[in-house]
Amino acid sequence: MKLLVLYDNRAVSEEWVKGWGFSVLIENQDGESLLFDTGEKWSSLLKNMTAAKIDPMTIENLTFSHADWDHKGGAEGFLKVNREVNVFLPEFFPSDFKEILKNLGHAWEEVGTRPTELIKGVYATTSFYTEGKPAELGLVLKGSSGLSLVTGCAHPGIVRMVVESNKVFGEKIKTVVGGFHLKDFSLDKIGEIIEDLKKEGVEKFAPAHCTGGEQIDEFERICGGKFIKMASGEKLRI
Repeated sequence: MKLLVLYDNRAVSEEWVKGWGFSVLIENQDGESLLFDTGEKWSSLLKNMTAAKIDPMTIENLTFSHADWDHKGGAEGFLKVNREVNVFLPEFFPSDFKEILKNLGHAWEEVGTRPTELIKGVYATTSFYTEGKPAELGLVLKGSSGLSLVTGCAHPGIVRMVVESNKVFGEKIKTVVGGFHLKDFSLDKIGEIIEDLKKEGVEKFAPAHCTGGEQIDEFERICGGKFIKMASGEKLRI
């Protein structure tokens, strides 16, 4: 399973745009592609696709973690360019976004009511609801070395999402990837969260976006060789 970070707060070089938001392109062993989130702006996402030599028209599938602006901001521009993409829309998405899809001639399949395989080996989780926080879902990737969880912001809590995914999928999440929404957490609390994740079976850590700059540095310090760098332009193999 290949992952390419197309939008993040950090960038691998000046050739790549960085900005507040998240987007990752996933390609499975069969060459099927799935875009997860679209970052803050279509213009920035397109620049990064160009840097990666990716034609937006070749992306086959699109889904989202949640409906915040920094995760769906680039969607309308992308959907105007790629009229053939399959859209898997979380069931909690607002009606105004559905109107955009209708106006652009896009149909969609709702996800989030149960675990759903979007492309071979890549599953949308059920929706996570938390009082006072955005509804959100994640992606579970089934690879040869175990399961990985990809999150947009992990508003429900990264530990909670891992615990519930372990139960639903009957197998341990070995790698966590994406935004963990820990930017306001103390470094001591980051250490506790890492320990909690390890107790649940997590072995590798790829924090991005809203995890927070200092907090990401603390992940790297504690996790050492189990830390995976994330930034616009980074390529991962899961």
